[in-house]
Amino acid sequence: MSVSLDVGGETAPDDVRRRLTEEIPRLRRYARVLVRDPAYADDLVQDCLTRAVARLDSYEPGTNLRAWLFVILRNVVINDYHRGRRGPALTELSEAHASVSTAADQEQRLMLDEVRQAVEKLPEEQRDIILLVPVEGLAYEEVAQILDIPIGTVRSRLSRARTALRDLLARGSAGERGN
Repeated sequence: MSVSLDVGGETAPDDVRRRLTEEIPRLRRYARVLVRDPAYADDLVQDCLTRAVARLDSYEPGTNLRAWLFVILRNVVINDYHRGRRGPALTELSEAHASVSTAADQEQRLMLDEVRQAVEKLPEEQRDIILLVPVEGLAYEEVAQILDIPIGTVRSRLSRARTALRDLLARGSAGERGN
C-alpha cells in the first residue's frame, strides 16, 4: 500500500511520516481481523490514514500516535458499517497474520485453528480486547483509549476473555478426546 502524506500542500514532517508508516502493518492486521476481505481492509486503512493526515493538526505531539490511529480506524469501520457499505466480521487469524507467522508443523496448525475458532466464539467486546492486547501487543492504556472505556474495564474484559478462551479450548480438547 502506497501512502502519500501531504498535508494541505505541505509534506508531513519526516518524523510523523515515519511513525505513521511504521503503524501501517498493525492497522492492516487489525482491519483484516475485523473484516473478511483483505482488499476491503486495505481500503479501510487507506481511509484511516487519509483522515489522520487531514486531521494531523489535531494530533498532539508527544501523545500516543498508535492509539490515535487505532481510534480513527475503529471509527472508520463503524462509520462504514452504519452507512451499510460493509459490515465488520471476523476473518481467520491465520490469514490476518500470515505475514508474521512462520511455517508450522501440522500439530501447530491444528492448535492455531482451534484457537482461531475459539476467539471467533467470544463476544465482540472480549474479542476486541484479545485482539488488541495479546495479539497486537498494545498496552491497557492504549486499548482503553482506542475503545473509549476505562482501564479497569479493559482489565476485567481481558480477564473474562482469557477465562472464556481457556474454557472454550478445554471443551474443544475434551470433545476431541471423546471421539
